[in-house]
Amino acid sequence: MAELTLADVSLYYEVHQPAVAGQLANQTQLPLLLIAGLASDSQSWQPVLNSLCQQRQVILLDNRGSGRTRAQAGTSLKQMAEDCIGLCNHLQLEKFDVLGHSMGGFVALHLARMVPNRVHHLVLANSSAAQSARNEMMFADWADALEEHGATDHWWRTFFYWILTRRFFDNQEGLEQLVALAQRYPYAPDAMSFRSQVLAMVGFDARPWLKDIHQRALVLAASEDLLFPPGTHGAGLADLPQSTLTVVPGLAHSLPLEAPKVFNEAVLKFLDG
Repeated sequence: MAELTLADVSLYYEVHQPAVAGQLANQTQLPLLLIAGLASDSQSWQPVLNSLCQQRQVILLDNRGSGRTRAQAGTSLKQMAEDCIGLCNHLQLEKFDVLGHSMGGFVALHLARMVPNRVHHLVLANSSAAQSARNEMMFADWADALEEHGATDHWWRTFFYWILTRRFFDNQEGLEQLVALAQRYPYAPDAMSFRSQVLAMVGFDARPWLKDIHQRALVLAASEDLLFPPGTHGAGLADLPQSTLTVVPGLAHSLPLEAPKVFNEAVLKFLDG
């Protein structure tokens, strides 16, 4: 656990070393940088972390406007990508793999474009090549509700309706436990931080420059994802020149939370292949 002071932000990050003794010294696996999505931070990777760091160094960070990295005026996806570059420079990582979830996929695409010779493999999970008008309006409504009423039970349930499977809500006790956990979390997003990330995604459209992203890429989607429905083209990401599309049936937007084993198997098979 550490903080890196960059030009205009104090960036919270964690470095997790491989669990397999001697694996880092052998350098058979590149470090893996994980970039979380909207309203999520480094701790959102806990369900998948142990498996991902069995044989490789894993780096987690709190994006601007999440966790222990506070929002800045005019936060942008490009700034978040620049933060990732600054962190990798600080850690002296010349080459690394990148996994971005949801909004983190937007950031990962910027990162791959900005430092193409340093990003090796790219995993884009539950993400999209562009932000939709519907999502922009809905996220703005969520930001308004958070600002007006705070993170109430109702606010969190409304958030979860869109990111979890229908069957998740059959377990009322599990739902209430998740809501309570979100409300107790000491680094949950405040209204200003949440809105900063919402605004950062407005107008995102990578489709004109996807052809310039030449890293091998895994597009990992879920059939019941309501935010970024995969269709047959992985929400547009299958247009990446060297992409492999995997659509997991019966799951939704929060694939790492609801199905960590399925998520890890797909990610590690790709990265180790």
